[in-house]
Amino acid sequence: MELVVVEGFEREFVVRYINLIERLDKLTSLLLPSETDPRLELSIGLANSIEVSFNKMRYRLIADEIRNGCHSNLGSTQFRVGYGISHAKPFLELEFELKDGNILGWQYQEGQFRLFARCHNLSGKGKHEERTKFALDQYAEWFDFEYLSEFLPVGMIVRPEESTKLLKFDPNFVYRYAKTSDLSIRDLVAISKKLSVKAETR
Repeated sequence: MELVVVEGFEREFVVRYINLIERLDKLTSLLLPSETDPRLELSIGLANSIEVSFNKMRYRLIADEIRNGCHSNLGSTQFRVGYGISHAKPFLELEFELKDGNILGWQYQEGQFRLFARCHNLSGKGKHEERTKFALDQYAEWFDFEYLSEFLPVGMIVRPEESTKLLKFDPNFVYRYAKTSDLSIRDLVAISKKLSVKAETR
């Protein structure tokens, strides 16, 4: 058998190609975390567009796991699990539709765990103050993170601090958030179960 002479550049190319394949194989294994892995979003040191795409696929798979877990744990409560990209960052969310047509839910994005309301009855720009007043009048207990303190950091930071204020995403989304980076799939299913009890009373 004749030996192939490989020059320095060719050898370097083959080694780098093999390293790339090994890295891609490792990344693929990270697409679906275990249910107790506290890392939802990964920083993998690749080009931003690739990292965003990778994390969106990871969130899609996590959303499937949360959906399956909730079907087993929330009884007859109706809910919807979703995922997507906003401001180039992936997010996860679960929502409960209320009898009044509005929605309550949680959302996780980039270290923010949000408790939110979608006020369809007050949709549109320029209505944030009115939406805030309505949401706090009707759903004040929904925005209470103490109810979920077992899943959040000790001395958790909640924003906004003032109980009379909520943050917004137009056209109808109002929320408060707690800063955290340690939620797992199991935690999010357990949180959803606790929140479903509140949603069912609405």
